[in-house]
Amino acid sequence: RRPEAIASGRRGVKFPRNGPKQTQVRSSAKSLGTVAAAAVLACAVWLLWPSSLGGRATYVVTHGVSMEPGFHTDDLAILHPSATYGVGDVAAYHSDTLHTVVLHRIHAVNPDGGLVFKGDNNAWLDPDHPVKSQVLGRLWLRIPEGGRYLSLAHSPWVLGTLGALVIGTGSRKAHRRRTRRARRARTRPVIPPGRLPAARTAAAVLAVTAVATSLAAAYLWSLPSTTSVKRTVSIAHVPTVSYGAVAPTGVTYPDGRVHDGQPVYVRLVHQLTVSVDDRLTSTAALGPVTTKVSVRVTLATPGGWTTTLTTLPATTLGARAATVTIDLPAALNLLQAVATETGVNQSGGTVTVVAHLDAVSTLDGRTVDSPTDTTRTFGLDPAALRPVAASSSGIDAAPAATTVTTRTTRAATVDVRGRQVALRPLRAVLSLLAVAAWLLVLGLVPLLRSGEDEVTRAVRVFGKRLVRVSALDPGQRVVAVSNATALLRIADRYERLVMHLPGDRTTEFAVHEDGVSYVLTIRDPAEGRRHLWAA
Repeated sequence: RRPEAIASGRRGVKFPRNGPKQTQVRSSAKSLGTVAAAAVLACAVWLLWPSSLGGRATYVVTHGVSMEPGFHTDDLAILHPSATYGVGDVAAYHSDTLHTVVLHRIHAVNPDGGLVFKGDNNAWLDPDHPVKSQVLGRLWLRIPEGGRYLSLAHSPWVLGTLGALVIGTGSRKAHRRRTRRARRARTRPVIPPGRLPAARTAAAVLAVTAVATSLAAAYLWSLPSTTSVKRTVSIAHVPTVSYGAVAPTGVTYPDGRVHDGQPVYVRLVHQLTVSVDDRLTSTAALGPVTTKVSVRVTLATPGGWTTTLTTLPATTLGARAATVTIDLPAALNLLQAVATETGVNQSGGTVTVVAHLDAVSTLDGRTVDSPTDTTRTFGLDPAALRPVAASSSGIDAAPAATTVTTRTTRAATVDVRGRQVALRPLRAVLSLLAVAAWLLVLGLVPLLRSGEDEVTRAVRVFGKRLVRVSALDPGQRVVAVSNATALLRIADRYERLVMHLPGDRTTEFAVHEDGVSYVLTIRDPAEGRRHLWAA
């Protein structure tokens, strides 16, 4: 062995094969790290390689609300094939009815082996019943909003940018290798030694900020961007039942028409037109409304006899109201016939208009059916037909409102000191802050190192091997070492501590081995020495 050669720090000096244990441990650790990285990569390829390229993973991007609240639009589902599928499994199959891939939960298994699927948020079963061989796979992993980033990865702009980066990286690789040593050797101070404590404090604050914002952003990115909210919506009908007729112009009806609320004199008016209309109100925005109305007009006597005068089959309401005509002389003739047959004098009766309204609309992607009945009653005697309960809407009583409970998807929010803040903007802001903080930290570290004096740099290089002493006992032979890196190699080889002796004008670092003292002497300014232990 030649200690002088080792101490010089020249390139090309190699340790013997039975060299230091520290070097062997580092080599072993590096080999183990390489093997572990290769194992992790192989496992990832085996689990994530797509089935279209011979792998076992199928990727499905979800759409719609059929699987809420477990899945939302643009979530990415990774599926793996399974030997068996059972009730409760989330799996995907190609639907011949919808001509697309459907990701739903298995609801039941038919005796013939067909699988019955149903969406968690659906009230109906899927029409397709695929067998096991037609199932693409069972859910293995769900990535919230992963579909959005998967589609972004297929963008020509992204692929072109990555290709340009790869080409640019390859072309500059040789240049970086040539200039790496020169950059490392540069020691031009950027931060004055007197300002190093403040700079280090700033770097520490930035590092803490970067870690905190990164953790917060990671947590926010793990949350789904949308949330399913349960709400109760009240839907009410506002029906109108009115009547009118054409009458002779005179004192009774000056304009020749019978208006709603007026008595209808049978001597002057024989045909009465009853109109039924409806308007739907809701506490939430509804989709297009389709309302069907059917009308039945009945005649009843005080004794309890009743009959149907006329009906109107179910008709879709449009721009005009639905109408039905009542023949008043025919109604009076029925009352007279009943009185003749029963011998009971029927001085009058009751005419009731019963309208059945059925409104169909959509709310939060769900079909909502709101049926109701409304009535209007008239008193009929041989002289006239009179409304029993006259009102602005022409109905006896307002129908009850229908209450519907639905689930809606809205942008997710997070609670920040009692205030609900939108998730997506907050997530973007924290991500930008984290990136900016890390860039500032990475930019400040080289400046801190370039501003270090030689003693501080040596202390950082030696790390845990450094021990401070009050005196150095030179051995039989003293070998001068040129730099801290060379002295650290000697300490690693012989597994020795590096002794540190600060002085007024010089600072010495030494390693003793077998009567030989390897010494590194640094002449440094007083300010640099004071800063070393103050920091």
